[in-house]
Amino acid sequence: MITPSLAGPGVAALVPFPTKLIYEYGDEPVSVAVHAAAIAAPGASHVALLAVLATRPRRCGGTAPEEGFLLLGPDTAATTVVFARGVPLAPAVGPAALWSRLVLIPVHALPGRWEMRARRGAVTRAARD
Repeated sequence: MITPSLAGPGVAALVPFPTKLIYEYGDEPVSVAVHAAAIAAPGASHVALLAVLATRPRRCGGTAPEEGFLLLGPDTAATTVVFARGVPLAPAVGPAALWSRLVLIPVHALPGRWEMRARRGAVTRAARD
């Protein structure tokens, strides 16, 4: 638990301002790759933490995770995959790799829809009971 918890902030501290790097050197493929790696690495540690907490609920201090906790997993994993894919893509296509992140717009909308659908189902079940 401690290692993935510290790995995310540790990697983020290596490149403290990745957005400024894109702003100032957005034309350079290396800066796009470093930015993608700086975002993907903490995301990977968050996915690892989510996996540990989802498979071992006793690690949550004896309390059950909040409803919708598992909806964070696909969202965080998708973000991590898209940014990790941008690391090797940036040297190949240059700054155009930034446009691949538009894939995240519909991906981030899905967990919200899933949560609303789950709430509607819970309300419908409660009304029937």
